[in-house]
Amino acid sequence: MEKIIWLFHRVGQRSAANFADHYVNHHAVLGRQLCRMMDGYSVNIVKDIDGPNAVTEQWVKNVGDFFDVTKNFDTPEDRRKIFEDDRSLIDHSKTRVFVAREESVIEGKLTESPLGSKSPDSKIVLFYPSIADARRHTVDARKVVDNHIDGELVMSEGGRVRMPSDTAVIRMAWGVESREMPEGLGALTVDEYRQIAPPAGP
Repeated sequence: MEKIIWLFHRVGQRSAANFADHYVNHHAVLGRQLCRMMDGYSVNIVKDIDGPNAVTEQWVKNVGDFFDVTKNFDTPEDRRKIFEDDRSLIDHSKTRVFVAREESVIEGKLTESPLGSKSPDSKIVLFYPSIADARRHTVDARKVVDNHIDGELVMSEGGRVRMPSDTAVIRMAWGVESREMPEGLGALTVDEYRQIAPPAGP
């Protein structure tokens, strides 16, 4: 199982509140209904003022199949609906796309909540430039998953190409009691909306 992590910024004509409302209540609904290649899907709306507006997690069996529109969508109309709504919501000149493998650091049980609703568990997303930095920084949390970055996808004339990334680990931590900002890209506080339950694992 592979994982795709997206950092999304809103288009300029949308406020942060409008972006969050449209993403959670419309765009994510389209995604879970029309995208066939997702085995898990979570939308994390960023509460901080600076930085991306959303951190999205998608669990897939194969990254290539996910980006193959002939496999991911049943019909061209399904693809059009997603792509048109996407362009109205997200400024892709600022988008970052990571491919990752998950490692469970602290196993813990999350509070159950209906899919599509805001999780009652607090959550932060932390970024580390090296594995050593991640290992040095401990988090007092109920559950921690480290996403080890296998590369960053960038657009080229031939499509998306996997390139080395300046981020080595993206850590997801739930139920954090206290935290210190690590060096690197910092930390984001998010509200999590689980759309499709992730596969059993970390």
